[in-house]
Amino acid sequence: MEERALLNRLLRVSAGGAVRSMGKLAAVLAVAVVIGCGGGEERAAKYLDRGKALFEEGDYVKARLEFQNALQIKPTSVEGRYYLGLIDERQGEWRRAFVNFKQVTTQQADHVPAHLKLAHFYLLSGELEQAEAAAKTLEGLDPENAEVLALRGAIALRRGDFAAAQAAAEAALAKAPENVGAVAVLASVYKEKGRTGDGIAALDRSIALNPDNVQIRLFKIKLHLDEKQYEAAEAVYREIIDLDPENYGYRAALAQFYASRERMAEAEAVLREAIAGGIGGSQPKLLLVNLLASTAGFAAAEKELQGLIAAEPEAYVYAFRLAELYRKEEQLDRAEAVLSEVIARDGTGPNGLAARSGLARLRLAAGDRAAAEALIGEVLEEDPANADVLLMRAALSLEKGEHEAAIADLRTVLRNSPRSAVALRMLAEAHVRAGELELATDVLQQLVDIDPRDNLARERLAFFLVQRGQPEAALELLNEALTNQPGSAAALQAKADLLISRFEWAEAEATIEQLLALPDRQSVGRRLSGRLYQAQGRHHEAIAAFEKALELEPGAIAPLTGIVVSYLAQDKPEDAQAYLEGVIAKTPENPVAHNLLGEVLVREKRLAVAAGSFRRSIELRKDWPVPYANLGRVLSLDGKPRDAIAVYRQALAEFPNNQGLMLALAEAQQRADDYEGAMATYEQTLEAHPDSEVATNNLAALIADFRAEDEASLKRGLDLAKRFETSDNAFYLDTLGWLHYRLGEIEQARVYLARAAELRADVPQLHYHLGLALHRLGETDQARAALQ
Repeated sequence: MEERALLNRLLRVSAGGAVRSMGKLAAVLAVAVVIGCGGGEERAAKYLDRGKALFEEGDYVKARLEFQNALQIKPTSVEGRYYLGLIDERQGEWRRAFVNFKQVTTQQADHVPAHLKLAHFYLLSGELEQAEAAAKTLEGLDPENAEVLALRGAIALRRGDFAAAQAAAEAALAKAPENVGAVAVLASVYKEKGRTGDGIAALDRSIALNPDNVQIRLFKIKLHLDEKQYEAAEAVYREIIDLDPENYGYRAALAQFYASRERMAEAEAVLREAIAGGIGGSQPKLLLVNLLASTAGFAAAEKELQGLIAAEPEAYVYAFRLAELYRKEEQLDRAEAVLSEVIARDGTGPNGLAARSGLARLRLAAGDRAAAEALIGEVLEEDPANADVLLMRAALSLEKGEHEAAIADLRTVLRNSPRSAVALRMLAEAHVRAGELELATDVLQQLVDIDPRDNLARERLAFFLVQRGQPEAALELLNEALTNQPGSAAALQAKADLLISRFEWAEAEATIEQLLALPDRQSVGRRLSGRLYQAQGRHHEAIAAFEKALELEPGAIAPLTGIVVSYLAQDKPEDAQAYLEGVIAKTPENPVAHNLLGEVLVREKRLAVAAGSFRRSIELRKDWPVPYANLGRVLSLDGKPRDAIAVYRQALAEFPNNQGLMLALAEAQQRADDYEGAMATYEQTLEAHPDSEVATNNLAALIADFRAEDEASLKRGLDLAKRFETSDNAFYLDTLGWLHYRLGEIEQARVYLARAAELRADVPQLHYHLGLALHRLGETDQARAALQ
């Protein structure tokens, strides 16, 4: 796989092993520190030394500057580049870390620590083939290195080859008994073999050799918990806290352990001990409030927060938590009072602005948009780049269909926070609603790049890639999502759908079986089984599968539709009708069944009866656009376009800016010879959906036919149709050519009209338009041939 694909999947790996290897590989790493060097070399060496000292202290920001200074003087400094990679890794910048380590191996092919880093990136991102290749490179460089042997064991473990994993881990430990990676592999193998006790013993031996190592103890806790050895797990938590008493995270983990065991008094005691010792700042206090809220109830949490606010009035975090507590209890007046007090005390300070933002959210929840927008305006007046309220305003703009305004606000947020997942998701949605699918795809790709574990973005991106005709790329994304989360129902469903569309029956069936193994996905799995059988022409089995899905989810649209489609595919409309009439007899208020019955009756050309079914469906479910569209279509087919227009207008009152309904309305207006009305509707459609090719073509075509004497209108139509210059759609090319013809640009007209006639030689109108253009050019014989 290309490096970019890996960059999109990098996960965090521990820097510990490679850093410890530095001492053993000093000769390799100390390239820039040469005794006796002078000038730039000596200054670069000093920057490196200072950077390493700061790195060991944990001051990564200053260390980065020192290493960057060293690289400015000596761009080929392998050591400086390697340390930059370590800093990127510690700060979660996985892509930059990968690039830096890759560059190190490019500059110095035998740099073992950098190769190890790359190998672990490949391993933890699921790229086992790449990890294998990196392991082979390392074995050629340093086959006796314990880290390399441990890596080989980790790869074998991921492949499920426990014998090979155990052998490699034991070989590594024979060379370096203190190697943490190897003992982790060995303990994992023991656990897989049902020998968790041996795994814990191996970890204990490692702890004896690494007495200060916390990671081994955390792994040991996991094994104890797997075996329900709760007292032993508790003892290890206590050991970790003794090793690092100032680290609040370990105390929080112990408190959560107690809470999970319903030992609430002990959980509270751990947190109060941290609070008394000043460990963790506000974190243990807020965790204690959460604990009290979930166990002792609202009043206890409220009392605790009120005490914290009284003791630390300037610590506004407690006031915000109290407002949130009131909001969850739906005591909105009290939540507003707390936020208003913060505004009164902090004015336009950062907490006052945050309180206005919270208050705006409460106003929105209460349906008071005007008050919310006023508060948003107050915040933006003081802080034009405030991300919280810009996101809120963008959401309001999206609701109102103001896509461009939403996009502008979201891009402002992303200028300051380019990795904001919330802003990127909203931006993707804004582009979708604006019809800008290419841009939406690009934004979703950014989301995947930033967080390779973001399955929601992967699944949405896969959908758009399918729309763009890239099913292989979509399938790869879905497989990656399933590597991240093997039981992801959404990814399994999307994968099955895609495989069915690609006629990959065996893999589709296997994917559906995985979905059916999930207890809450039986209905979806049965529906997909029906789709699979239907695609294979096995309609009896399809109907049976859809009926099972319908039993699990009565009233669902897809399985009922599937049953009808299978009857019709067998050319059995009478069976479809009888089945639907049976459903309606049992559930007379089923809008889906009434709508489907109408569709079957249309097929049988029983238009008046079909119209009655559609009207009944609309009566039963006014929030569903499909029966409106079907009723309008039937009325148009029955020679009643004005009645159809009335139906479409009624539907658009319920579903403003619905593109399908708007296009259907315009078509009905054309059938009623209301061409000006149709053009106005197409204009409105393009305002709401600027990328609509159908609306663009139809508006331009109507201008060419009904405003042929208005040069300004013809030029407007030509501007619209120019987007079709490279199209393969014969009708779009005909519209473009005909507009050129109307404007007297006959040579240009011939180019497009000839292409249109070649693409669809069976359409008389295309030859007619071409014939007129050829006649105007004086090419009489060719014109006669086209007209004939």
